[in-house]
Amino acid sequence: MQHFLKFGLASAIIGLAACGSVTQNAAPGRPASWLTPEVLVAPSSFSGVHGLAVDMQGRLLAGSVLGNNLW
Repeated sequence: MQHFLKFGLASAIIGLAACGSVTQNAAPGRPASWLTPEVLVAPSSFSGVHGLAVDMQGRLLAGSVLGNNLW
């Protein structure tokens, strides 16, 4: 039992030492400035997508229960 406790204590010390070295080499935080968000896709009239399916032609279909639509 004493051997198991020594092994556990040694493992914990090694693990904590490894964690300490990782925080010293961590990547820098926030960049100096943020860019303005860019619109990638035009806004849509989705009221929420509640289901997805792929038809026989390989097209992705999105269905909305609230909007009662299928795109």
